[in-house]
Amino acid sequence: MICVPKSTEIGNRFQAKRVKSVYTPVWMDALPHTIEPQTFYIIGKLGDPHYGVALRCPCGCGDAIAVEFAKHGAPITRFVLVTFQDGRVSLGPVLQKRDGCRSAITVKLNVAEAIY
Repeated sequence: MICVPKSTEIGNRFQAKRVKSVYTPVWMDALPHTIEPQTFYIIGKLGDPHYGVALRCPCGCGDAIAVEFAKHGAPITRFVLVTFQDGRVSLGPVLQKRDGCRSAITVKLNVAEAIY
C-alpha cells in the first residue's frame, strides 16, 4: 500500500487524502464469501445474469464494495470494466461510497486509489 498523505491546511480547508494500492484481478463465477484485501474480483462475464466486481476499500477502512453491472442480463449501471491482454484491469468512472469513509475510488491498470 502506498500512502500519500495530503492533509496540509490551506486556510480553513483541508486537502483530500489519497491512498493507492496495487490490486490483483481474480476472475470468479460467483461473489466469494470473503473478500480479501488488495484483490479485485471480477464476477461473471459480460452477458451473465449477475456480472460485476468486488473489492475492499483501498483507503484502509476495510469495507467490502460490490458493484453489479447487470441483473438478469440487463445493464443496471454506467460502469465500464476494461480488461487488457496482459491481465490488467481498469474500472470507470469513479466509484463513490455513500457511507463509511465516503471515498471516491478509481481503478486504473490494477492500481486502486481512494480519495477521502
